[in-house]
Amino acid sequence: MRSKCDLIGKFIDELMPTIKPEDVIATVFQNFWNQERMVAVQQLCSKENLKPEAVNQMIANYKFTGKEPLRDTVLNTCNEKPKLLERKKSSIVLYRNSSTLSTNSMTLLAHLQMIQMHTAFPVNN
Repeated sequence: MRSKCDLIGKFIDELMPTIKPEDVIATVFQNFWNQERMVAVQQLCSKENLKPEAVNQMIANYKFTGKEPLRDTVLNTCNEKPKLLERKKSSIVLYRNSSTLSTNSMTLLAHLQMIQMHTAFPVNN
């Protein structure tokens, strides 16, 4: 997922010239932001072989509660569940806060935190 600065720059470069006088900039920006989030989630699911519906539900729950999902919830997003030994290794890596997580299910937790940061952009109406 790209940084907020990059996304705001993209909005300014690509959408600002097309905005009509009757358009509400905050609404146009929010729609752009949501679309970019959906694209980022789709790319993540594609890259990590995850179920998009399950990932979106997990993200919605994470945004609502602010709590990281349980391991089983994360594993249920996988199209191909990691072997038990891989799960244990990735759990150890995750608890050490390493940036190189070994399985797609544990990588998702790090992406959830990034998505939470990137979707929390305030838009005033």
